[in-house]
Amino acid sequence: MVTMVGNEGSIEKLVKDLLYLEHDAIAAYDSCINRLDDKQLSAQIATFKQDHLQHVEVLTEMARTLGIEAPTEGDMKEMLTTGKIALADLMGDAAILKAMKTNEDDTVTAY
Repeated sequence: MVTMVGNEGSIEKLVKDLLYLEHDAIAAYDSCINRLDDKQLSAQIATFKQDHLQHVEVLTEMARTLGIEAPTEGDMKEMLTTGKIALADLMGDAAILKAMKTNEDDTVTAY
């Protein structure tokens, strides 16, 4: 999935879209953590999820400063990010991690 986040015409729209993206990412991380058989990998993925939670805090404060409503959950893209993880689960931990990498690549591209 190639993200279009990062091409907005206003800071308000960008902050809102980044919040949606972060909530989508958090949902994918939760799905990944719950599906991995290797609990050490799950624990490591949980530490990466913390970065996204921190991003939500910062972006929510930015939204407040800009006077816009901050989304508190993901949008329709969440189904795509978590769906990739669910499908990858059929093939094991390595496939789950590859699916997570594609999700993370999209998030990094947006920033």
